[in-house]
Amino acid sequence: MIDIYCELINFDVEVKIYDPWVNPKEVKQEYGIDVLNDLPIGPFAAVILAVAHKDFLTLDVRSFSPNGIVYDIKGVLPKKIIDSRL
Repeated sequence: MIDIYCELINFDVEVKIYDPWVNPKEVKQEYGIDVLNDLPIGPFAAVILAVAHKDFLTLDVRSFSPNGIVYDIKGVLPKKIIDSRL
């Protein structure tokens, strides 16, 4: 996830990271990255699912990017709601 974040930042993309399981202070201290524990408000141009937390399986991920891209790195979301996966 950190590598993806850094690459997107290199292209001047505004990135918001949501992870209800991490400690934002620890991530900020370790990587210098801000992480949200509360769901951000969209819409977004893209959503990248980079971790396979079960919490994300119950989210309407497509609603965060209705006209954008949903990319599932972990291959856990139903194929009908995503645009691509690894």
